[in-house]
Amino acid sequence: MTIRSACATAEQTEEQRELLEAVDRVMLTLPKEQRTVVLLRALEHMEYSEIATALSLKESTVRWHMYEARRVLRERLSKAFDPGGVRR
Repeated sequence: MTIRSACATAEQTEEQRELLEAVDRVMLTLPKEQRTVVLLRALEHMEYSEIATALSLKESTVRWHMYEARRVLRERLSKAFDPGGVRR
């Protein structure tokens, strides 16, 4: 590993840390139902039908919660970061 690649890795790690912190902050602002659906899908790798059963919701409602959560995440994170992933 060269010094240049080590610096790039450290910088990349810092950017990843900032992004993860921003995602955490935005996730906490989501309504509980949206946050739960996102977490079950992303962390537990559950199918929409499984999430619907677990939460006693219609599958269409689960899909709507996911759609809204992604929309909010995309909107709020794009305000915090430019396309290059650099904090504004």
